[in-house]
Amino acid sequence: MLNSSHASFTLIFLYCIFFSTLASSLPVSDPELVVQEVHRRINESISRRNLGFFSCGTGNPIDDCWRCDKDWEKNRKRCRHGYFHVVNNDYTHWEMYAIGGSANPTINSQGNRFLAPDDSSSKEVTKHEDAPESEWSNWNWRSEGDLMLNGAFFTFSGAGPTKSSSYSKASSLAARPSSHVGDITIASGALSCKKGSRC
Repeated sequence: MLNSSHASFTLIFLYCIFFSTLASSLPVSDPELVVQEVHRRINESISRRNLGFFSCGTGNPIDDCWRCDKDWEKNRKRCRHGYFHVVNNDYTHWEMYAIGGSANPTINSQGNRFLAPDDSSSKEVTKHEDAPESEWSNWNWRSEGDLMLNGAFFTFSGAGPTKSSSYSKASSLAARPSSHVGDITIASGALSCKKGSRC
């Protein structure tokens, strides 16, 4: 009797694994339904339901941006605290700046391509926010192997571009040459999903 119950349990277990694996490997039939389900679950969460319309203290930086900063789109690329390795990105036609910082961040920019907008007042890649020059001039910001196009320029600060020990915490991977950025980023961005096909 013990062997038959063990065999039954094993059979049920294998059956469950087979069908869960089959279901998880099938393509999503309707990507829009998946998005709607994610939105539904977010909106049902207790923390979001308890927020007032004008509340800014969510603890979620995405919510705080759209709830509290009317210019969040312009400020979305600001590095505030910590160490940032900006590597092999393609920045084109920014409005105010490509990389900004506001609270003594360390920024190590390597192998990026910066194509400045035609506006002559927006050619600078870097923007030191909310601090006088006497303060931000001590922040460690460097550009190494970046490609500057259409008059783009990077304002170095702090330890300077050659003192690599100052940037050790702001390094995550080896940068590819900036001439490869087009090939690296050609398929980056949001997925193009269609109903009835895989994303």
